[in-house]
Amino acid sequence: MTNQDAKQKLAFISGEGDSWYERNAHLDINKRIENDLIIKEINRLNIKSKKCLEIGCAEGWRLAALNKSNRFECFGVDPSKKAIEHGMTLYPKISLVQGTADNLPYLDQSMSVVIVGFCLYLCDRSELFKIASEVDRVLSNDGILIILDFYSEQPYKNNYVHLSGINSYKMNYMKMFTWNPVYQIVSNIISDHDGNGIVDDKNERILLCSLKKSTKDAYSEKPEFRI
Repeated sequence: MTNQDAKQKLAFISGEGDSWYERNAHLDINKRIENDLIIKEINRLNIKSKKCLEIGCAEGWRLAALNKSNRFECFGVDPSKKAIEHGMTLYPKISLVQGTADNLPYLDQSMSVVIVGFCLYLCDRSELFKIASEVDRVLSNDGILIILDFYSEQPYKNNYVHLSGINSYKMNYMKMFTWNPVYQIVSNIISDHDGNGIVDDKNERILLCSLKKSTKDAYSEKPEFRI
């Protein structure tokens, strides 16, 4: 892979990840936890006492909340060195590493919950197959995958406002996994950023989806074909 193929990943590792974190570090953590769609979804599913990996975790505020309220053993990956270093100071119970979704430093099937929260829209298109493969590799059988990201049924791109030459990519990211019958849809919600229904501005639509990984239920022994 050439540098051009992975220019967005390199941009975030080399500085934009830190810049993104600094732009958002002032936000009230308690309000973020209270309004967080992913935490609400995990509570709705009543998931407790699991190994959880968050990709794009920032300093780990969401993981720290899940560690406290749901007794998760938590692991996080983020391209921002500043976010990871700050999170290691704030949340010593959380295991945090600087990295990206295409190369996860965890054992096969070691996580029972994987969260991919608002980072796929900024990933290089050439990395998507690799990212899907890595997520699938670390997620255990019968595990839960939760994705929160921008949504569009018709894939398109627009300019990333914070850095010239970088794009934001909108699509249905659930499809990265649902082509495989091993992944079954648990929930599929299209809304605004606060979860209050579909907004008119298609640039601001988001998708929250939960998928269960189950090799047992993926293939029937003898399907009934209808003519």
